[in-house]
Amino acid sequence: MHWLSAASLTLLSLKGALAFHQGLQSIPDRFEKFCKPISGDIILEQFQLYPENSDFSLTTCLLYFTAVWNATVVVYDPYAGKTVDIIEFPGYSHNPTYHTSGIQVDQRTNLLSISLNVFAPFANNGTDVSGTNQLVEYDTIKKEIVSYTNLTETTQGKFGGYQDVDNDPEGNIYMLGTYGANILRTSADCNTTEVFYLREPALTTIPGYGGCVSNGWDLIVNDVLQSKILKFDMRQEKGVPVEIPHTPNVTWGYSDAIMLPSKYLNTVLLIAIDLEGIVVLRSKDASWDSAEYLGLIPNPISTAWTVAAVQIGQSIYLQPMEVGDVNRPNPGPLNQTAFPLIDITEQLEGLLGA
Repeated sequence: MHWLSAASLTLLSLKGALAFHQGLQSIPDRFEKFCKPISGDIILEQFQLYPENSDFSLTTCLLYFTAVWNATVVVYDPYAGKTVDIIEFPGYSHNPTYHTSGIQVDQRTNLLSISLNVFAPFANNGTDVSGTNQLVEYDTIKKEIVSYTNLTETTQGKFGGYQDVDNDPEGNIYMLGTYGANILRTSADCNTTEVFYLREPALTTIPGYGGCVSNGWDLIVNDVLQSKILKFDMRQEKGVPVEIPHTPNVTWGYSDAIMLPSKYLNTVLLIAIDLEGIVVLRSKDASWDSAEYLGLIPNPISTAWTVAAVQIGQSIYLQPMEVGDVNRPNPGPLNQTAFPLIDITEQLEGLLGA
């Protein structure tokens, strides 16, 4: 682990950008070589799945869903149409205090990063952020948990709401917090965790960031309330937010996870808007110094939130989630057994061609 100086950043920027884009261009090839094409809506048959977030492995060709209410990870084979494994976390899974949210496959190492966190901040809008939040690393090849990292030892319970996660090119892990707006950085070996960014004043009752995605050494995040996207240079010792202006300057509702489909070489950003659908932004050179707003792909399921988008093969899916029973004193799952993924590839292509 190392954070580069300003001089080093200048010297390496061109070389790093070239290497990054060369590596990025190989990702669509990996989809085609190792994972079969797939298209059309998918019905996930899994009791109490309630998927909060997901990612797809280019090595295993499997989908990994965080089953929010059960605090587990469901491993799903979209080609066979069945669950092949359920990853449980002893002491946390099936405990209403905890849930799973953010999840990310590091395609270089095949390690799965999972946010295993306290549910309370999401239930009380940040008035109580106490409790133990964990970053879990899971080896998708060996099918075993590698490590737990107690994030609360770093935050001292002063802020939380960890609902998304991503990696930098060296494998360091960035955990995104909503209450208040913060980003934690954990070293690739999971031995150290530090506060990379904390918005001041640290008001936990004002929702901050909802989703994050890496673009080379830039971490792109979305402000859930302000219709803004920001980027942070992950090579810096401490994060400094830089706003990415979008035109036209359209506003949208409360936002959730974000993603950069590798199919489009990181030129397209998809933002899940809870009560609307998927907002589509574009940066033609993938620099994300600025962006075009291209439009909204609506969620066709009126009873479900839009929580994420995911790429499977060369197809892009909207991930809706029925919210479960949020009105009980201890919220939790109902008895739903079928959960759809909506193929939005054609609609997305239409916006990109407009």
